Amino acid sequence: LCAELAAVSRARGQALDDEQVFQWALAVIEQTAANQSSMLQDVLLERETEIRFITGYLVAEARRLGVACPRNERLLAQLDSDRVSN
Repeated sequence: LCAELAAVSRARGQALDDEQVFQWALAVIEQTAANQSSMLQDVLLERETEIRFITGYLVAEARRLGVACPRNERLLAQLDSDRVSN
């Protein structure tokens, strides 16, 4: 997922590599470990989370730029199928 995000970022002119994105994600996880994220709050309250919007935007941008992102596309498909089945 991080590699695909980095590829889309590079296609948009941002000088990010896969490892930078991965390290950034780890840093955010560590810095917010004690927090109850808004996404977790939404899950606990049985509300829709922002993950579909975020992933959908990334996939749309990847398609627009001609960048392959099969893992994010698969994640988006899973989110969409979960939405239909719930």
